Amino acid sequence: MNTTQLQDKTSGASPALATLLKRQSELSALEKKLKHIEATISEQNERIDQARAAAPSMQRINALIGDLLASAAAGFITEREREQREGELQKEAVKIRAAEAEASAKVSRIHATISGLEEQLRDTNAAMIKARCECNEVLCALLLAEAERLGQEYLEFAKGVYSRFNQLMAIDTLHMQATGSRYSEITRMDWYQLFLPAFQAGGDDALAFGRGKSRLFNLASESERPRAEALEAARNRFASLGVVLT
Repeated sequence: MNTTQLQDKTSGASPALATLLKRQSELSALEKKLKHIEATISEQNERIDQARAAAPSMQRINALIGDLLASAAAGFITEREREQREGELQKEAVKIRAAEAEASAKVSRIHATISGLEEQLRDTNAAMIKARCECNEVLCALLLAEAERLGQEYLEFAKGVYSRFNQLMAIDTLHMQATGSRYSEITRMDWYQLFLPAFQAGGDDALAFGRGKSRLFNLASESERPRAEALEAARNRFASLGVVLT
């Protein structure tokens, strides 16, 4: 049953239905928020990898300075040449260290961002679990209310079936008496197999009609009284019409 049908069946302005739709909307919003936070965390982790990959490394400069010092110690270059080239390398090292510091600060900020996002993720997940439980509670209440409404209708239909069946059995009896036949031309031989299951829905009337059993009625074990009463009522009705029954 879709929402429009349920609204029609529940007189349109069902507080339970309105509450359920509101809760489901809230839950849907929380689910979208959760996915968005997860995607953002993934993006921030990618930014960390990118920042680290883009940051220059001192490893090359340190290796060049080491090689320069070794060459000077071995006499392959003069002290003046060493000082000049090392000075150039140190200037480059200053830039590299500045870039490293900037990258480190950037990564620290991203880590702080991720930490905040993870806190939001936990809060959103907790809110989502709560909202899902509330949705389920309202949904169950709505379904039980709908089952109760349908149970009342089912009960009335069942009473009608039971009444009409006994009336048909009464007419069948009168017909067999009129024809003098031992065999029915109206009912089936397995008529006593008829039963209708009972449901807990339907209020006290269902329990009363079903007498607390799992079936509203079961002709295989029913008392003869309802059929006898239906037969008497049929005789009286025909008699009131002036019909003489044989």
